[in-house]
Amino acid sequence: MRKKPTWLVLLIVATLVAGLAAVLVARSGRPSTGNFDDLEAAQGPLGGLFDRMSRVSRLKEQMGQLRGVWPAMSQFAESHQGLLPTNLVELRPYLPTNLASLSDERWEMPSGGLAARECMQRSDAVLLQQKSVSPNHAKMVVYGDGHIEYKK
Repeated sequence: MRKKPTWLVLLIVATLVAGLAAVLVARSGRPSTGNFDDLEAAQGPLGGLFDRMSRVSRLKEQMGQLRGVWPAMSQFAESHQGLLPTNLVELRPYLPTNLASLSDERWEMPSGGLAARECMQRSDAVLLQQKSVSPNHAKMVVYGDGHIEYKK
């Protein structure tokens, strides 16, 4: 008869610990704002593990959203004699709304103004990349063939 109360107490304690962990994770994590310039996160009460997982998750989400850049560039080129845009202001009408936070202060288009047919098939042509990234950090880069990398 003593085993039932012991298991019940253990079940209650485990449930309370799991609930506390969920509350702490929810308070330490920040929801994704869609802002591509906001990858850093403060260290939460459970240590860096959950914060790192949250940053990686936001990074993957942002890289997935950047997939909308290549079609936007292609549409722009079709409307502008086959040339690529030189800045994000020109490209903005072609971008999906979830990429509205991209700004020329934080992003650059090294292939801007070039012929799209020369750049849009090459895996080494950079269409869009983060700029002013410190040497210790990686940056997101969108290439001419549409693939996206996070690299130093």
